[in-house]
Amino acid sequence: MGIIFVILAMNIRNGKLREAAAKLPGGIWLYSFAGLQLLSSILSNNPIGVINALGTIAIALLIALYAQSVTPSNLRLAMKTTGALSGVAAICGIQEFIHLARINNAPVLECLQTLPEFTRIRSTCYNPNLYAAMIVFYLIICLYLLFTSENWKARAGWSAVLLFNLIALLLTGSRMAMAAVPFLLPVFFWFAKKKKPFWTTVGLEGGAGIMLLIHPQIIPRFGFTASVSERFLIWKGAIEGISKNWLIGGGPQYYSVISRRMMTPKAPHAHSLLLDLLLNSGLLGTAFILLFVKDAMRLAWNEKVDERMPYLRAALLCAVGAVLLEGLADCTINFPAPAIFVLSVLSAPAAWIQTEQQKDLLSIPVPTWSVPAAYSSAEAIPVLMHSAFSTPVSVPVRTAASASRQIGRTPTS
Repeated sequence: MGIIFVILAMNIRNGKLREAAAKLPGGIWLYSFAGLQLLSSILSNNPIGVINALGTIAIALLIALYAQSVTPSNLRLAMKTTGALSGVAAICGIQEFIHLARINNAPVLECLQTLPEFTRIRSTCYNPNLYAAMIVFYLIICLYLLFTSENWKARAGWSAVLLFNLIALLLTGSRMAMAAVPFLLPVFFWFAKKKKPFWTTVGLEGGAGIMLLIHPQIIPRFGFTASVSERFLIWKGAIEGISKNWLIGGGPQYYSVISRRMMTPKAPHAHSLLLDLLLNSGLLGTAFILLFVKDAMRLAWNEKVDERMPYLRAALLCAVGAVLLEGLADCTINFPAPAIFVLSVLSAPAAWIQTEQQKDLLSIPVPTWSVPAAYSSAEAIPVLMHSAFSTPVSVPVRTAASASRQIGRTPTS
C-alpha cells in the first residue's frame, strides 16, 4: 500500500491521475463505493474502517491508472509474470510447511489433520485463507496460459506451475478455496467451447466427489466442524448489525467493532461476502459495486475481446465465480492483494475496448463540400445537407463576379 500511495502521489504531481480517473469504465460506481465506505466509517466511529476506506480509494485510483495503459499484449505479459511468480511462491509455501512438519516430528499429511488451528494459520505464507484465495486466481491464470501457449515446452511449464499451486492449496487447508477449484475447469471449458474436455472433467469430478464422501480424510479438515458452528454465530451477529444500519453500513471491518457489543465470536469480517458488503456498505454501497461489475462485464463481452485474447472471457467468469463461491463462507476479497487482482481483471478488457471504440469514432470520415461565398446562409443549408448524405456536389454560380469569390476550403468540423 505504501508503494501504491507513492505511485499516486507521482501521478498527481504530473497531472495524469485526474485524467485517468475520469476515463475508468464504470469508475463513477467504484469511486462512489469507496467514498461511501469512508463516510460510513466516520459516522460509525470506526477508525479501522477509515484506514481501510482510504486504502479502497487508493486501489480504485491505481486501477484507473492501470486501465489507461493496459493492452492485450502487456496484459498477457502481466499474466505470464504473475503465473511464474506464483510457482515460486508455491515452492516456498510447500517448503515452509515441510519445515513445520519436521519441527512437530510428524508426516506432512498427518500435520494437516493434527496441527492446532493457531499453528495452521501461521503456516504456508502466514495466512493460509488469504493465500488460498490468491492460489485460486493463480490457477485460473495458469489454465489460461496452458491453453493459449503454442509449443509443448510452454504447456509443460505451465502444467508444472499448476501442479505446484494445487499442492500448496492442499496444504493451506482452506476448504472454501478448495471448493472453488472443481468449479473452475467446467466453467472454463464450457465458455471456451470445448465440449469434450467439459464432459470429461464433469465425469472425473463426479467420481472424485463420490470418493471423497467415502474417504473424507483425503481432504484435510473436511470433517472439521468447530469453525462451521462459529460461522453461524458470526453470521447471526452480522445480520443483526445490518438491520440497525442497512442503508450505508458501518464501514470496512465493522463486524470487529460490533462483535464486542453483541458478544459474538471475534473476527475481522463477517465471513460472508454478501453479509460483509451489506454490513460494511449497506444497500447503497452494494448497489454501487454491483453496477461497476455490470459495466465491466458488459464491455468485456465485446467481440474484439474474444478475437484478440481467446479464452479471456472464460477466465474472467472463472475469477468472478471463484470470488462468489469463496464468498459464501469467507471474505478474503477485502484484502488489498485479491482486491487489486479482481479489479484489474475486470477492468482490463473494458478499458482497452473503450479505448478502441473511441479510436473508431475518431476514424469516421467527415464529408467535405464547397460552398460559394455569394450564397446566403439560407441558400447554403440545403447544399450542406445534401453533401452530408451523398457525394460532394458542385454548386452552380449565378454570375462571374460571384464565381470569382467562390471559396473552396474544406471545413475542419
